[in-house]
Amino acid sequence: MSKQHNKLKSEGFTIIEVLIVLAIAALILLVVFLAVPALQRSQRNNGRQSEAARLSTQIVSFISNNQANLPGWDPSSSTYLAANSKTDAKNFVTNFGNFKYLVGIAITTSNGQITSATSDLVPNSIQIFNGTTLGATTITPVAVTTVEMDTNGAASTNRLDEIGIFEGNLCGTGGATTMSLPVGTASNIALVYTTETSTKGYNLACIQTQ
Repeated sequence: MSKQHNKLKSEGFTIIEVLIVLAIAALILLVVFLAVPALQRSQRNNGRQSEAARLSTQIVSFISNNQANLPGWDPSSSTYLAANSKTDAKNFVTNFGNFKYLVGIAITTSNGQITSATSDLVPNSIQIFNGTTLGATTITPVAVTTVEMDTNGAASTNRLDEIGIFEGNLCGTGGATTMSLPVGTASNIALVYTTETSTKGYNLACIQTQ
């Protein structure tokens, strides 16, 4: 009887062993909990980069199909016009499709503008800027005016999903919340867009379209 009792006792788990297993399981869950959001954020940023590259190609195609006129340019007056900029920005959306990561779903005919007063980017929009008028400029994304759902599904006032087409400028250094664009030639185009950070903030990235 004593031998059988000892045998049954030896086949069980001690409290220490159970605690070790639970600790290992908790550690695995913690690693997964931390890794999955980072992986999803990286995938979304890769999507933004891919869509920005495709938009860059779309801009080059637009120029080729419009007698070398850049978006926002009015051939009849040989100048940039805000009305042309809005129309061309809307055409990019219409021809290219919905920008899932770059501009979300708030696509309106008021997207895009040319201005000599500001180089701020507006959420959920495509904007076209006359860099030859702005000169060297520092870009600062504009915060949303009301709390909305961010890409993680949480209420946020972040500055994601903004894009600017800066004509006459060169790309500046990326990876920061602002970006200084040097003056280029009249035909240069710097395509600037926002990416996510681990703190649900944003950084600016740039593609030199031409």
